[in-house]
Amino acid sequence: MKIIQVYLGGPIHGKTIEEATSWRKTFTANLNHAMAISPTRFKGLDIKSTGDDIAGPLNYNYPKSVLSNSRAILTRDLMDIRRSDIVLMNFLETSQRYVGSFVEMGYAHALNIPVLLVIESNNELVQHPFVGQLASWIVPTLEDARYIVETTANTNRV
Repeated sequence: MKIIQVYLGGPIHGKTIEEATSWRKTFTANLNHAMAISPTRFKGLDIKSTGDDIAGPLNYNYPKSVLSNSRAILTRDLMDIRRSDIVLMNFLETSQRYVGSFVEMGYAHALNIPVLLVIESNNELVQHPFVGQLASWIVPTLEDARYIVETTANTNRV
């Protein structure tokens, strides 16, 4: 069985470290047939980070390193999307328009990589002609998203 790669996209800007990483940690821990790629790694926000060097929301105030400047973040995130089989975008409990997340959705779509959008059905973002149409699947929960990822990964079932 092939282990598929899933890019875990979604808002980071304006989130606390806990808000940006907790759902990604939980989603990753529950995968059986897929490997998650988190854009929070190497920004001082990864699972091993304590986050002690950042106070408050993440508003372009990542720890200073060669891996966390703007160019490095964009380069790595786009590289990660290119090597992914599915791009999961988590827009649960948000109504803001996150430029980086929208760029990632468009980039994945342009590369013919399926986009799995997790968003409440009443969220106005899903009504946006680009956001709704770029998604291959739209589901209301991360559990539904996990089911799609696992089912897509499991090619041994008839």
